[in-house]
Amino acid sequence: MKHTLSVLFFLPLLAFGQEQTTKVEAPTNVSTSVEFNSNNSGVIGVLNGQRDKQGTYYQGNGEYVIVQVGNTFRTNVDKMERDALVIAEEIAQLKGASSYRKTSAEKTKASVGKFAQVKVGIQLIDALGIAFLDKEEQKESAKKKLIELNEFKNLGILSQEEFDKAAEPLKKIILDL
Repeated sequence: MKHTLSVLFFLPLLAFGQEQTTKVEAPTNVSTSVEFNSNNSGVIGVLNGQRDKQGTYYQGNGEYVIVQVGNTFRTNVDKMERDALVIAEEIAQLKGASSYRKTSAEKTKASVGKFAQVKVGIQLIDALGIAFLDKEEQKESAKKKLIELNEFKNLGILSQEEFDKAAEPLKKIILDL
């Protein structure tokens, strides 16, 4: 009896969401219509929406956000953070960076109708501890620096020799030399 009551109690919470649209037409002599839209996604729809957020997101400047979403059996946020850092190490190796540094960590424990979630921010770094950029970002950054150097040369802040010396490594990056 207790099991039956508990099933009957939790069944509405686990019901799949529904979207209901009702259209009301005005009489034929009036040219207006009204449409009502009610979206009832239910608990499962909300939880599935949370699941869709899991993944790795590139933010630019060598920075990534790794989102881990737990489930009813996986709610230890510290373990989820360690798993995210394993992914960070894999990203660093895949991209050719020397390592990474953790820039942020946001942990949300599981609650009713919500899975545990961990967001870890990382930045890839090179051997000197400087932000590691992929090839396209390196080119864009080099272009911006070259334009800035040219402006300094035109303003008389840099001599032609100083400009040439500073521009040489930037040209190699831009031209893939």
